[in-house]
Amino acid sequence: MDTSAQNTHPAVGTWTLDPASSSIGFRAKALFGMKVNGRFDRYETSINIGTDAVSSSVSISIRADSVNTGSKKRDEHLRSGNAFAVTTFPNIEFASTSITETAAGLDIAGQLHVRDVSKPVTLHATRVAGTGADRYTAETVVMPKEFGITRPGTGKPLTVVIDAVLRRA
Repeated sequence: MDTSAQNTHPAVGTWTLDPASSSIGFRAKALFGMKVNGRFDRYETSINIGTDAVSSSVSISIRADSVNTGSKKRDEHLRSGNAFAVTTFPNIEFASTSITETAAGLDIAGQLHVRDVSKPVTLHATRVAGTGADRYTAETVVMPKEFGITRPGTGKPLTVVIDAVLRRA
């Protein structure tokens, strides 16, 4: 990645998400058109910035039991067997397989592992300009049923949203 004086990208090295300024969450439409927003409160990340996008990598491990939608009953249901099944599958994992620079930012392709299913996904990341920090947003859309999540309302797409402020690991 570019490490010019303009500081358009973070410097080469190992980074992580700043937990005080970052979030990993989701947006979904539930039954009857209701919108549900949620986040995961516990996760670990490793972002290895190389000299270019091709030599960089991202890995994320999310504690599935840290799901938080603001509704205790909904959160308990999401932790149950027909959703995240957290006692059997405690972590949600993402590991990049390639990173490509685009006109809009970065496409971070990788494997998303939820429950006992792995599927390829691409996070579309863009830098948030004017913040003075290494801040990015990244999104991808997944179908929960493809990952074995069978609770009512999972036939609709879910948008995964990462708001990332990087800090040195």
